[in-house]
Amino acid sequence: MIYMEENLFQTYYAELKRYPYFETKEKTCEKRITYHTDEACRAFVKKHGIHKMLEGDFLSGVAKICQFVHKLVPAGKPQIENPCRFHGIELLEHCMQGYGLNCTGYSMVLNDILLSLGVKSKCLWCLSYAHPFDEECHALNHVFDCRTHSWIVADSAMGCIPTIEGKGIDISTLREALITGKRVDLLKNVTCCDEEFTNMYRRYMTKNTFMFFILGHSGLYYDTKNDGILVIPRGFARNKAEDYGYPYFITNQISYLTE
Repeated sequence: MIYMEENLFQTYYAELKRYPYFETKEKTCEKRITYHTDEACRAFVKKHGIHKMLEGDFLSGVAKICQFVHKLVPAGKPQIENPCRFHGIELLEHCMQGYGLNCTGYSMVLNDILLSLGVKSKCLWCLSYAHPFDEECHALNHVFDCRTHSWIVADSAMGCIPTIEGKGIDISTLREALITGKRVDLLKNVTCCDEEFTNMYRRYMTKNTFMFFILGHSGLYYDTKNDGILVIPRGFARNKAEDYGYPYFITNQISYLTE
């Protein structure tokens, strides 16, 4: 978690409020979710009994898996550079050799575990308004709960799930709550995080929910340079691909995050 000075936080909060809306029209192309059956992933899931964590309440089950990944992976240095070259279990193998992961690595590990269990999941990068000049961002996962037909945010790097009134929420709902000041709590396994951590998380995500980056493909291995979709708020001026240095497909339709 990164601490922010109050004046910096207020700057990010002001920009978030300045651009509160995305377009909600139906998207024009479909993203591909690949449910893989990679042998290494299946063996890992079976070895640690991860499939049993999803028995019962889905939200609590995903929270348990988030905590499992959070505790398993060292968040330290030296970090694995460009974790997108590997899939989740390969990243874990490198971690066993003394390497740590950034939030992108955490999200990839969680993503591959969930996809191997048949749970619809995708990596989601949360960016500030100053991206790419502000390179610090946060990666987490959007996970589909087929029982409630809704997407929920799962954050294995922080080991928690944002909730409102005890229910999981998608990233756009989290963003709206941060703008309006609606209370957001954190589910950490089956108990709530302490208030200090929760407040820091709210402030951190206020910075990093201005716009979003996702991939057109979700499965083993990730091509962030050639498969990227940048979702920007309505009216934001810096909206050309060349502004970001990558061949992104840029859209202001929030539906790309919640297909």
